[in-house]
Amino acid sequence: MTLHPHITFVTVTDNQAKLTKLLQCVQQCFIKGHSVLIAVPSVQVAQYIDQLLWRMPKESFLPHVISDSGKVVDEKVVISMMAQNINKANVLVNLNPEISPIFGEFEFVWELLDKSDSVKEGLSRQRQVAYQEAGCKIKVT
Repeated sequence: MTLHPHITFVTVTDNQAKLTKLLQCVQQCFIKGHSVLIAVPSVQVAQYIDQLLWRMPKESFLPHVISDSGKVVDEKVVISMMAQNINKANVLVNLNPEISPIFGEFEFVWELLDKSDSVKEGLSRQRQVAYQEAGCKIKVT
């Protein structure tokens, strides 16, 4: 268990930037052989990300599954609403409005610094403070 993962906040200003950065992150992790857990807040978001990963990038797709059974799965990329590291991933992509209660189980945590509106930016800043209070170092790109 990692107590202080590497936390990266990626600055985005609109929905297209969010999708582009999400795809880039997951694709880079997949190519490097990392396992990725994409934490999402709802079934609708899970389904949207699922469709996105099957369609993009255009030259290929990113194999993945949606899983909320709580059972361990042997997939490199998993989309889930559960706060469980069900694929024993070392990378967490958190798309929730709050930090994940299991963030310490990951080597790397990827977050959005969402500047597309003031409410989302406020939530992003709250997550940054929560990580800092937990003793994590944060990188903002």
